[in-house]
Amino acid sequence: MSAGAPSIGEEPTQRTEGHPAGTAARPPVLGFIGLGEAGFHIARGLREAGLPGICAFDRYWNVAPQSELVLARAREAGVELQPSLQALVEHCDIVVSAVSATLSVPLAKESAPFLRAGQLFADLNSAGPQTKVEAAAAIAPPTSTARSWARCPASRTACPRCCAATARSAWPTRSAPTACS
Repeated sequence: MSAGAPSIGEEPTQRTEGHPAGTAARPPVLGFIGLGEAGFHIARGLREAGLPGICAFDRYWNVAPQSELVLARAREAGVELQPSLQALVEHCDIVVSAVSATLSVPLAKESAPFLRAGQLFADLNSAGPQTKVEAAAAIAPPTSTARSWARCPASRTACPRCCAATARSAWPTRSAPTACS
């Protein structure tokens, strides 16, 4: 890994034990599911902008020949690779799903058991609105009080520009974002 990026599964150096996520003691740890084109470029840009504590999990991190590309991207972006989806979700404060649209719902379902109150889950893929609704349902069942889904203020449904799964405690009542155009 590049300087400053821990090896697979190693705890980031800026993490301060005993402090809740998002406090001033440390910046939140951001984790990407998928280190393909979108995940790689966004993670690299954020790291270059000075955001520490970026992690990633890619199912091909240890599968040749794809592992060569995944490991090279992790080094270049300065991100810490996690050995499993569970490890990534449990390690991060903000989880960003940057995978193809066909994987959106399955990965939301697979991530759901590991999400905790106060944690953010954002899906950045190009799936249609119905897929976003299905992914939201996977991580925030109707009876859930721990997580909620941000909805488009214009259509009152999940939409590709406004979707983000969040914990209610991390998404207090605020003015609504501007409507999608």
